[in-house]
Amino acid sequence: MMQPLRRILQENSQCKYYHTAYAANAKLALGSVQIDKMVIDETYADITTTLNEICSCSRMVSAAIENHRTIDDYTEIALKNLVKSINGFRQSCNRLYDFIQKKTKQRDTTMNDLPLQDSPTMEPSLIDDDSPCEKLVSQLGNALQHCSELLPDNLQLLKKKVRKSKQISPSDLVLSHVDIMILLARMHFQISIEDTYQQAYEYLATAEQLCTDTGFSTGYRWLSGEFYAMGAKMAAESMFSTARYPLRKACVLLEKDHHRINTDSGRLQLCKRYEILGTCCQKDGRFEEAVKAYRLALKRLPACSIEEFVKYHNQLAVTHMIDRHPFVPKLIDRFLRTSIIDPNQESLTLASEIMDLSSLDSAQRCIIQECELKVIHFLSLKMDLSKLESTLVNSLLHHYSAKDYPIRRAR
Repeated sequence: MMQPLRRILQENSQCKYYHTAYAANAKLALGSVQIDKMVIDETYADITTTLNEICSCSRMVSAAIENHRTIDDYTEIALKNLVKSINGFRQSCNRLYDFIQKKTKQRDTTMNDLPLQDSPTMEPSLIDDDSPCEKLVSQLGNALQHCSELLPDNLQLLKKKVRKSKQISPSDLVLSHVDIMILLARMHFQISIEDTYQQAYEYLATAEQLCTDTGFSTGYRWLSGEFYAMGAKMAAESMFSTARYPLRKACVLLEKDHHRINTDSGRLQLCKRYEILGTCCQKDGRFEEAVKAYRLALKRLPACSIEEFVKYHNQLAVTHMIDRHPFVPKLIDRFLRTSIIDPNQESLTLASEIMDLSSLDSAQRCIIQECELKVIHFLSLKMDLSKLESTLVNSLLHHYSAKDYPIRRAR
């Protein structure tokens, strides 16, 4: 059955989209099977021919799209199956790449644990330095790049349909494109090679642009996660100056996903990313940027997290509350320390003035001020903060009456 289709593809460059889409569909399915077999058997197989045919069929589909003016039901079904095959191929590539990464780490750990004289002579395998692994990853990246270029073209084709498609939505194509760009960025990014950073960023920037053009805000969340993963790896290696860009980009992209940041979990996630960005800037000696990041973290801190922290204010001491829920007081601590240390800071703003405390009563707000007072009291051993201490103490004494809060007032 495939022989006539292959002949058409070879002899007629003006073949219909329907035929080229199904030819690409078949090659992508074959590639997925071959890749999955490599992972299952843990052995290398030369699939260069299949990957080259995937690239060739992808170019044919793009050429057919240019000559395709309308989209009928058959074309729509072909497009749906093509997108499914692209997703399946991307998932298989992802599994293979994760497998290679896992086996490489295991090999490196084993070799490091063995004494040099006891290191075994290993046979070439899928993960050896001299194996075709690097070439295979490069070939997979090339095939994925062709697949990613297909999706925006197919998105334009889908717009030619008079009525809304019942088979596939434009967001499906954009999400597939985002997933492929993220995988390409992961495959290209190597923390030990600085030259790989820019190309990885460009892959993610391409996906970001498509999300912007199509209004697909959900895609920003996944791109933010990949930027954050890169920045976190750099920060873990004490590459604080280099990590600032991907961490800041992770925060900016997550801000764009309005649906996500309007939820408590989304705001908390964004808050934690700003906190890590602030810590990275602080360790890099950029105190002004760190203060801004911590300030944004305090603004994004959801009210439910603050309420959970001060929930047992009538039952527990502040120190016990801090031990049970350390995130909020830790963020307050880092913001105040950085603000006070920053030599360019003209005036000091307290964390309680930035946080959303509208849902708290006066006693619960005092818990936040007590956390601030602890930080100020500790820092006052190194510098004169008596005025700020007095302000906080007077505010606490105003709310802690001798009748209602005798112990806290005395302390």
